[in-house]
Amino acid sequence: MKFFKTLTIAILFCFVLITILPVNVSAKICPDGKERVDCSILNDPGTTKTNIIEVKIKNPLGAGGVSTVPQFIDKILDLAIQIALPILTLAIVYCGFLFVKAQGNPEELTKAKTALLYTLIGAAIILGAKVIGSFVTDTVTDLGATAMLIINHYMI
Repeated sequence: MKFFKTLTIAILFCFVLITILPVNVSAKICPDGKERVDCSILNDPGTTKTNIIEVKIKNPLGAGGVSTVPQFIDKILDLAIQIALPILTLAIVYCGFLFVKAQGNPEELTKAKTALLYTLIGAAIILGAKVIGSFVTDTVTDLGATAMLIINHYMI
C-alpha cells in the first residue's frame, strides 16, 4: 500500500513539473529583423549593442518534435504505454504465481482472481488511453473544422 502511495505522489510530482513549471516567453520581430522581447530598447539612445541580450529558445521536445497539444498528448500516451507494458507483464506473471501458490485454497484463489482482474482492468485503461486520446483529438479537430465552415458560411 505504501508503494502505491509513493508511486501516486511521484506521478503527481512529475505532472506538476511538466504542466506548471514551464515559463511562457514571448518574443517579437523588431525592425532590425531580430527577435526580442521588447523592441523599445532599440529607440533608447543610451542603449549600446553590448547591453542587448538576445535569447532563442529551442523546442525541448526535438527539432521535428511536438508543436501542438494533440501531438504532445500523443507523445505522453506513447511514453505511458512504453512504461506500463513491462509493468503489466510483471503483474500478470505475479498473478500466475498467485494462482500456483493458491494450490486449490479458495481464499488464495479469490485473491489471485481479484489481482488478475485488477491487472486486466489496468491494462485495458492504459492501452485504451491511446485509443480514447485519438478519438478525442479527432473529434475536437472535426468540430473545429465544422465550426469554421459554419462561421465562414454565415460571414459571406
